[in-house]
Amino acid sequence: MARRKKRRLQRGGFLSRLKSRLATRSPILLFCLGLGFMMSAYFWLYHQDFFNNYIYLPVVHFYATWGSRILALLGQNTSSSGALIANSTFSINIGKGCDALTPTVLFMVAVLIFPIAFRPKLPALLLAPFGIALLNFLRITSLFLIGIYAPSLFELAHIEIWQAIFIALCFMAWVYWLAWATKRTAQV
Repeated sequence: MARRKKRRLQRGGFLSRLKSRLATRSPILLFCLGLGFMMSAYFWLYHQDFFNNYIYLPVVHFYATWGSRILALLGQNTSSSGALIANSTFSINIGKGCDALTPTVLFMVAVLIFPIAFRPKLPALLLAPFGIALLNFLRITSLFLIGIYAPSLFELAHIEIWQAIFIALCFMAWVYWLAWATKRTAQV
């Protein structure tokens, strides 16, 4: 009995052995599993009432208010109410999926769980939410303008073009950060 306990203490628990094995043999698999777990938790949270009331609604109100102000500066005479931006010609409602929360969380989780020191993660964690928000303002204003001046292209721009742009730019930003961070870590 004493030998069995001794072996157990030396080897560690099943989870620690599995984590050690994955970390040394397959850090990419561990990263992907961690990313999948964290994003599953996020999507569960995303569909909860408290998330909707305290995070989602304030975010879309923020985008609508400031998107309307940007459009007003461009001469569109818009106003906002809740998640709606409107003028006498066109209106746009910022709905779920158009809030830029998912790409922001995905980017930040991918940075956080990547197996590298924390210090090179800090610039990405601080700058990414602002960069993605600016991209979303560009998206909102361009879609509003497309809705006014080229309404037949609105659905194409909304569903196909802007989703592809968001995915591509967020992925390219993460790859750029990854190259920068690994180079910086190797220099230290």
